[in-house]
Amino acid sequence: MSAQEGAVRDRFDLGPGTYLLNHSVGRPPVDSLDAFAATFYRPWADGAVEPWPAWLAAVERFRGALGELLGARGDDLCPQPDVSTGFARVLQCVPGLTARREVLLSERAFPSLGFVAERARSLGLVPRFL
Repeated sequence: MSAQEGAVRDRFDLGPGTYLLNHSVGRPPVDSLDAFAATFYRPWADGAVEPWPAWLAAVERFRGALGELLGARGDDLCPQPDVSTGFARVLQCVPGLTARREVLLSERAFPSLGFVAERARSLGLVPRFL
């Protein structure tokens, strides 16, 4: 392992054994617990009458940073916990936006997207795999 690889590995809490679920959430950064406590837990535990403003401000900062990274406006981004959830939310909007009912997907797409598309049949949408 190179020194650079070691420096990157040291930034994550790798835990015991081999971890292969990086498509999901991956391993947590070593400083994430402190950041979580400061940003989310402390405003709640410190007796803030309403912690939501602090929490939503953190989401807005994230959207702004993500927008800078992607070359987009933060206001145009709506972070989702994963691709399947985001896809489900987009599909829920389709029936009101267009008369088209066919949803095209790649057979190589992440498997859970197929489940989401099949569930969209209840909205009158028809999944078609290419």
